[in-house]
Amino acid sequence: MLARNRIITTLACLVIGMLIIVGFVLIPSFHGIMDLSERISDEQNKIAQALSHASRLRTVTSQIEQMQRELLNYEQIIVEDGKEIDLFSLLEEKHKQYNLTQLIRLNPSIELLPSLRELPLEFQIQGTFQDILSYMRELERMKELLAFKSLTLLRTPVTQDSKKPLALTLKGAIYVLKK
Repeated sequence: MLARNRIITTLACLVIGMLIIVGFVLIPSFHGIMDLSERISDEQNKIAQALSHASRLRTVTSQIEQMQRELLNYEQIIVEDGKEIDLFSLLEEKHKQYNLTQLIRLNPSIELLPSLRELPLEFQIQGTFQDILSYMRELERMKELLAFKSLTLLRTPVTQDSKKPLALTLKGAIYVLKK
């Protein structure tokens, strides 16, 4: 019986010792593992968000680089800031070359991008059909981009000294590259 009591006492001590180990060591360790798992999950979410943000930034950067390359391609046809007067002087020479009457109306410019603005304008030209056609061919051959949105060709009122029977109205814009 003494051996039996010793065995029971020993078993009770072992069970109590195990409960103490489980209560004071394993349960806090388990909670620590759960907390660590939650922190790891949070960090993984933050990393996934950062990767998504980085991917979007790469896409935007790529699009900006593509736009800059396209702008470089258009530099040859887009008027440089400050050179608009040169373009209008050239247009003035060309209309005189074809014996046309020309009026150019400018509207306030519109900023499309920080480095690009649109200068809306309206041409009113009077002359013969052949002269207007030749002038339009000259405009087409110019290296600068003149983007016309509408074209109206009308017959002018007939008078005895009328040598310019047609009136052409062109509405459009030129694009100015700011450097």
